[in-house]
Amino acid sequence: MQMIVKERLLEFRDYLGLNTQTLEAQRLAGEVQVLWARMPTANMRIAMLLAPVGMAWGMQYRLGERAEEATDALLGDGQLAQTLRASIEALGYLPERLPRSLLQCEVFWGREEGMELALGAGAEDFPHASFRAILVPGDEIEFSSFLDRLRAYIAQLGKFFLLPIPPGVDFQRWQYEEDVRLTELLSSRPGGLKRGQSTQGWQDAISLAVQSLEASEAETWLTPAFLEYEQVKTNYPIPKNVTPTGRASAFLALLKFMPIGEQLEHRKAVTMLKLQLIRKWLWPLGLRQLNNGQKASSFRTTMLAGGEPCEEAEALVAEILTEGRRRYPVLFE
Repeated sequence: MQMIVKERLLEFRDYLGLNTQTLEAQRLAGEVQVLWARMPTANMRIAMLLAPVGMAWGMQYRLGERAEEATDALLGDGQLAQTLRASIEALGYLPERLPRSLLQCEVFWGREEGMELALGAGAEDFPHASFRAILVPGDEIEFSSFLDRLRAYIAQLGKFFLLPIPPGVDFQRWQYEEDVRLTELLSSRPGGLKRGQSTQGWQDAISLAVQSLEASEAETWLTPAFLEYEQVKTNYPIPKNVTPTGRASAFLALLKFMPIGEQLEHRKAVTMLKLQLIRKWLWPLGLRQLNNGQKASSFRTTMLAGGEPCEEAEALVAEILTEGRRRYPVLFE
């Protein structure tokens, strides 16, 4: 996807004065804009990303591993949260009246009770599909590489990162909705199916999608909410089988649930079918979770004990990740 990316630096005071109307007026067709502001109390910058007219943000932009660790360390500093709050008030703004997504600092947390930044309690937030704020370490290397990484996201992820708004949709509703056809194929559990119940109907639906549903058709069901939270849950690595106690088995029978072993067999079958569907579509969604599953220290102990099912799952995931790294290398950096 070809997209112009432009940036502009704002004073922190002016940045705090932004609202939906002023941001909306700056959006242009075919152009991503990045508004920068330096936080006065921390070695951090804020990047406000404006989606082009006619497009919406999908998957979240994520910093590289080193930058993410540096940001997390600062966000855990309760004293910094209090200092930032004081600096906001000194500029004449009430933190409770600032939209939460303006600073993306609702994720500031303190190590003691009452140390939170407490943004946005009385403010209407920005439409998240149009505007996204990202905290970036003040390190010059991270700052200078930000636009290159952003361009890589746009080029490699395409509509999964910047999603064209379908004609005729009610944007205010569409941006927050998830298409049930996708969630029932790829979410942790479809609506109406309770834990412990048979998943045969679910398996049949995923199996049919593996056989006959093309990625191009499924992509028309994508929405910002589905993409932002990457609603692809494979339940991988697959857990080991367990032997329940007699009392537990009797309790499950009383609730009319399947025995534990049967539940795990169903769970394994659903996971295998989802992996087949992901391999077929080769979307960038869910790759991070699969990659983390491979790196987990408990990987071997959480897989089914030996046998072909375990090997088949590992082979599928390895194939998916190999192709994922080739198509979407920015997700693995």
